[in-house]
Amino acid sequence: MTKLLRALAALAAALAAGCASAPPAPDPALERAVGHLLQADAVAALADLDHVDPANLTPRRKEIIDCIRGRFAGGDEANGLPPVSSAALVAYQRYWRGAMLRQDPPAKAGEKLLASLHAIPALAAAKDPSSLDSVSDYLVTAIEAEGLHALTGKTEPLYELMIWKREEPHVYDVALPEGRVNVKVVFLDDFVSTGWSGYATCGIASTGGWAKPDALYAVKSSYDLDSENFRVSYLAHEGQHFSDYQRFPMLEQPELEYRAKLTEIALSTTTTATLLAQFEAQAGPSRDSPHAFADGHVVRALKGVPADRIHEAAAAKLRESTATLERMGAGTARRFLPD
Repeated sequence: MTKLLRALAALAAALAAGCASAPPAPDPALERAVGHLLQADAVAALADLDHVDPANLTPRRKEIIDCIRGRFAGGDEANGLPPVSSAALVAYQRYWRGAMLRQDPPAKAGEKLLASLHAIPALAAAKDPSSLDSVSDYLVTAIEAEGLHALTGKTEPLYELMIWKREEPHVYDVALPEGRVNVKVVFLDDFVSTGWSGYATCGIASTGGWAKPDALYAVKSSYDLDSENFRVSYLAHEGQHFSDYQRFPMLEQPELEYRAKLTEIALSTTTTATLLAQFEAQAGPSRDSPHAFADGHVVRALKGVPADRIHEAAAAKLRESTATLERMGAGTARRFLPD
């Protein structure tokens, strides 16, 4: 599963909400905290929050900080759900909290999650009860039997659980730098869980959508459907994934994200500067966090390019990566970004 994190732009909007006058200046410590949370590092994030400038502590920022601290102090939220969905969401929330607080190494955290899911009788019919992947896949079936929709799998670096109530399909013709693609977009609405990123950041930075071989999936509340954010940072980004799944079926997630983020820069107009700032703020060194890893490579690839040539340069880098993949073998190429 791929993931589009609407991080700093969403953070800025959330912090500015309700301001009658000009919104306060960004707080670098709070933005760093969100960036660390999106890399599943609550230890660093909580340390960042200790350095938030009191002069920038608006009521909205205080609310966000209090919520984040509360999430990692404990307390599960699954009220009003049917039994399987409720028990599963509590299990995942405890897993996310423990993993992000580094209470256990990743493998041990996964073992604890599997043990928690084994305690839900409805999941006993999973094909391979010893496999977290198998049990989490079967969990989707069990949640759908309760009248809800769900997504499991792994949004690196953590196992994921999203739950929503309504779906609405549409078809779009998407123009990409290297051609056009017709895609089905399924709009998802009325969410119960927006996954580990939404949980960690109290909803201000969460999964806005993803691509699968059959369709694109969009969290409807994430987008103004007339905005560049939707047309470029969702449709074009995820449309690039959709195209690459067919052209380069073995391509790994960091490379997929690198190409999609170059597409965003190539096609953006009003949001270009925001996108570049977001990529720079969220850049990370590890392939285990594919978005952050790709962010760093995009920033370095476009470093020093004049603003009036940035779109052309991004499209050129995308074409360059395509040529590299074709030389490697389109059907077998897995990675090309250096560690």
